Amino acid sequence: MAETKTKQPKVKLVTPVGIAAYAYHHKPDTKGQYADNKFKGQLVLDGDTDMSDHEKKVRDFAAEVFPNDDLSDLHLPWKEYEGDKEEFEGKIILKASTKHKPTVVDTKRQALRKGIEARSGDEVRYVTTLYAYKKTEKVKEGKKIIDVIMFGVSLQLTVVQLVKKNAGGGANLDALDDIDGFDINDVEDFDGGADAGDDGDTGDDNGGDF
Repeated sequence: MAETKTKQPKVKLVTPVGIAAYAYHHKPDTKGQYADNKFKGQLVLDGDTDMSDHEKKVRDFAAEVFPNDDLSDLHLPWKEYEGDKEEFEGKIILKASTKHKPTVVDTKRQALRKGIEARSGDEVRYVTTLYAYKKTEKVKEGKKIIDVIMFGVSLQLTVVQLVKKNAGGGANLDALDDIDGFDINDVEDFDGGADAGDDGDTGDDNGGDF
């Protein structure tokens, strides 16, 4: 498979909010059959999500990069799920990836507190950069193997915005209300003492992929 690269304008696309799946937002995927050493994720969107404006933007971009080519069969960076997992049935799956660590923020565009991660199962949206590609693939046609030129647009992940925390990772402080007692703001110089140390929580670093 040979891919033709060309200089392209920088065009951003902000996705709808969806459920993150197979999320590698904080560290690259380095293990397993599909490991590619990239930061990446998939967004699971409801099947009736209106993608018309996003599709127009993608198609206009591709036409600008490849103005003289037939783009009627353009491969979009999302499609209706075609596998056998019931939880994805009838959903739209959008994919984005990058070689560089994306910025991860909350709904106020603030960096997440240490220990909080945007994981699989959380509601997120992506800021991405469009990348148009042209590649040649070998396809079997009858008894012959022929070369077919394919055009498509992929999404390069730049920002992950955590909209709602559904998965593990970080303390669930919403379950607590304020009570009288120790307040760190009342203490000028606190020394944890010689016995302060690890709380023993090993956690789950797998990201809760589903």
